[in-house]
This record gives sequence, structure tokens and C-alpha cells, in this order.
Amino acid sequence: MNFKPYIAPVLKWWWLILGATLLAGVSSYFVTRPLPPVYLSTVTLSVGTAISQPNPDGGTIGLERQLSETYAGFVNNGLLTQKTQEALGLEWLPDYSAVARISSQLVEISVVDTNPIRAQRVADELAHQLILMSPTGAGQSEEGLQAFINQQIQELQTNIQATQREIAQKQEELTRLISASEIATLQGEITVLEARLTTLNSNFATLISSTDRGASNSLRVIVEANLPFRPIGPNKPVIIVLSAVVGAFLAVAAAFLLEFIDDTVKDPEEVSELIQLPMLASLPAFKVDTFEHELITAYQPRSHVSEAFRVLRTGIKFASLDKTNASILVTSSSSSEGKSMTSANLAVVLAQTGSRVLLIDADLRRPRQHLLFKLPNDRGLTSFLLELNVDDPISDIWKLLQSYIQPSTVDGLSILTSGPLPPNPSELLGSTKMQLSLAALTGEFDYLVFDTTPILAVTDALVMATQVDNIILITRSGQTTRAQLRQVQERLSKMKGNVIGYVLNRWTPNVTSDYYYYDEQSMPPEQRGISTPANGRFKFPFPLPNPWRGRTKSKETNVRSEG
Repeated sequence: MNFKPYIAPVLKWWWLILGATLLAGVSSYFVTRPLPPVYLSTVTLSVGTAISQPNPDGGTIGLERQLSETYAGFVNNGLLTQKTQEALGLEWLPDYSAVARISSQLVEISVVDTNPIRAQRVADELAHQLILMSPTGAGQSEEGLQAFINQQIQELQTNIQATQREIAQKQEELTRLISASEIATLQGEITVLEARLTTLNSNFATLISSTDRGASNSLRVIVEANLPFRPIGPNKPVIIVLSAVVGAFLAVAAAFLLEFIDDTVKDPEEVSELIQLPMLASLPAFKVDTFEHELITAYQPRSHVSEAFRVLRTGIKFASLDKTNASILVTSSSSSEGKSMTSANLAVVLAQTGSRVLLIDADLRRPRQHLLFKLPNDRGLTSFLLELNVDDPISDIWKLLQSYIQPSTVDGLSILTSGPLPPNPSELLGSTKMQLSLAALTGEFDYLVFDTTPILAVTDALVMATQVDNIILITRSGQTTRAQLRQVQERLSKMKGNVIGYVLNRWTPNVTSDYYYYDEQSMPPEQRGISTPANGRFKFPFPLPNPWRGRTKSKETNVRSEG
């Protein structure tokens, strides 16, 4: 199983993931740093008397559980807030909550505060106010009544105990009597005492139910509020670590989302998988203002970019081993992918081997070769095709072509510029005149290099595709999309053009890539043939001719390296 597609976004966006992790961690550190410690104090109350009864019935237990949830709701709804503030003389209360324990008659009131003493006092007072709210929490007006009831209960307890002792004594005397009349009399007395005891017990049960000792709807504190000594939070290290983890997770998710949204190709593996073509060369990114011109193969032949073009030249030579004269069409899927710059430098490196090369600017919509080579464009391919007579023999056509072809400063390289832009480029490139022109040029040059329009923009390149020997597709890393490559492959397959491979522009392999050759930046300047004087500009160790000396400087000298 290939895990590279899954880890590629993480490796590509490692700086985003690392930055998000550090940002989240550092931010949480500064946020949690001034936070004071907080303390928790808890008081526990019991509802009813089932917990203290040896044989409580199920109905009583169920009722008391429902009452515990009701009392917890009283606390959570803030019904005790104002009274608690007044009792403690506070203008506000710390955070508190109440919970009824599941399957029990217990109510726990918890208070969280930065002051442990205040947390304890508030918890106790909340419990006290809750008890006062209950039916057994009698006010001062009922204190006298409760005292009388308690006194009556005490007297009943004394009478019950005295009656029980008297019954016991008479039962003991009964065992010593012999006379039948005395036994009957004593048994009658015992019966009277037992009836009295029953009445006393009934009265006692009635009175005890009127107090909190026998009421099911009563509250009492069973665990006092504690004074906390250790804070419960905030756990700053855990918060910082969790924040960093969340930041990293979000960054990883963002990296995968960006890769999902980004439909552009990044490396040769993606391109080859989509269009099933070999890569002829990869051209690293370079800035025009770093070199004298985009014709880097002519002005810096020892640079790593020029070496990449020589790799492209080698690939083309292998693709044309059986042909003495080869025509090469350079195109791309869309604009700004570097086809014009690639066409120009490819023509230069082909001519540097001693071959006769003609570079034809067949982009009759946005021509650029006359700008790269600083040539006039008032006459060119379009004006030649208009002047050409289809009945002329090939020899006359070649003579006419010679008057339109312009020499360059590179030995063996000639240029046929586009000429004035026509209103019908596709018809002009697909005409019989164009076919006759190719026939006249084939025997005169070793290589014909055509710079054409992008395939997906207009049909000009597709018209030319069937008239040339080889087609090279220019792609640009980070710009050419997968959808564009699929459309290009479909259109070229329908035209049955001979696409020998592709060039990946603006991509430099790293040392772990299978396409890695060498890194020009790691070479010493003397090996690259470049010296860096004090002014920081590159200088060649040998003089180069200036083909534009004495000419008027064009306004488009510093052009970008896209086609």
C-alpha cells in the first residue's frame, strides 16, 4: 500500500502545522498564565428519614428520591441566591451547582471559588437556606409549637416506658397467684394497661410524624462543607498540551483540505499517472532579473537551468533517432506555463550541438519569440503565407522563405517570427500553404521548433499537431490542473499527434526524489562558471557577444518566464 499520498500534504505543509501548533501552545500559555487557582467545597444533604430507618418501605424511598431532584432544581434555578447573599453580606456569589445523586436521597451542593474560605461559607449557607425552604425548616413563628410537640413526645415516651414496666410487673405477679378470682382480676388489669400502651404508641406516632424526625419531606446535613486546601484547577500544563494538539489537528485538517481543493499537479509522478507520458526534463524556477535574459542557455550555459534544457535536448534526440530532419511542436494546456521560453531555449541548445535549427513562432495570437530574441516582427510567417503562391515549386518557396527568416546571434539558429497577427490563425495554419512551407523547410534544417498556442485555449495547436513529427507538452508545477491535463490528452489522442513526453516547468527535485540530478546551489561558483563580484551581479569568466548593442532597448526586456 502506497502511503505517500496520505503523508504528502503533511510533509508539504509542515511549516503550517508546526506554526499552528506553536501558536496554539504559546497562546494558551499566555492565556492561562494569569488565571488564579480555584477551590471546590461540597456539602451533602439527605432528604427524608429512610436512610436512618432499619426497614424503610419502597414508597417512601421513591418519594424521597423525587424530592431530592426537586431540591437540587431549587438550587440550580437560583432561588436561593438572593437570600444567601443577604445572609453572608455578599454582593455576588461564586459559581455553584447542586446535583441529586442517582438512586439515592442525597443532594450535593458544590461551590467553586478562588477563595477557599468563601467557598466553604457559601456552601454551608446554601444548604441552610435550602433547609429553611423545606417544610421542616420552621420559622420563628412556629418554634413554640414545635417545642410543645417535642414536650408532648417526651411525656409520651415516659408514659410508654412506665406502662411497659407496669405490665411486666403484673405479668410476673400473675405467675405467683393460685386463686382463680385473683388471677382473673390481675388479667383484667393487664388488659387495661395494654390498651393504654396501644393508645400511647398511636399518639406518639402521630406526634413524631409532625416533626422532622419522622417526615419524608425533610432535609438535614449529613456532611458539612469542607475547607479545601488543594486547588482543583486550572491544570495549566494539560490545557497548553491540549491546545497545541488541537492546533496541530486543525492545521493537518487544513493541509488536507487545501490539497483537496488544489487540483494542480505538483510533481512528475502526478503528471505521468494522468497522461501516461514520460518526463523529458524538469525546469527549475528562476527569476528573470537574476540572469541577463530569459535565453538562459545562451547567456548562462553552465547554470543548472541550462543543464535542464540539455537534458530535454537529449530526450528529443532519443525520440528522433530514425529521422534526419525532425519537426517539434511545443505547446501547453493553458497560458503562462512557459512554452515560449522553453521553445526558445530548446532551439538554442539544439543549435549548440552544431545542428541547423529554425525556430518558428506559430503562436499567431500572442507571439513572443521576437521579444525574446529582440527581432523586428513587421514581416514573418503570416506575411510569407500571404505572399506564397501554391503553384510555385518547392525551390521557389524556399527562396521566398529565406527572405523572411532572420538570423540570431546563436550559430546555427534562425528565427521565423509570427509577423502581423491575422484574423483567422487556425485557417492559416491548417492551409495548403502551410503544408507547402513545411515541405520546403524540412530538407534545409535539422530541427524545426514550433512555438504554438495553448491547446485548451484555441484550436491552432491541434491543427499543427498532425503536421509535425513530435509534440512536447509543457506543464507547470502548481498551476497546471489535473482536469486540464485530462482534456489535453483527450484532444491530442483524437488528433493522433505523436506526443513524445512532457516538460515540468517551475519544479526542482529534492535530494530524496528519484528525479534528483544535482543542486546547482550546492556547487562552488568556479564549477558553475559564475563569479560573484562585490556588486552581487553574476559575471561570466569569458566575454559574451551582445547582439543588441546599438539597438533601441525594448520596453519588454524584463519579461516573465512564462509563455
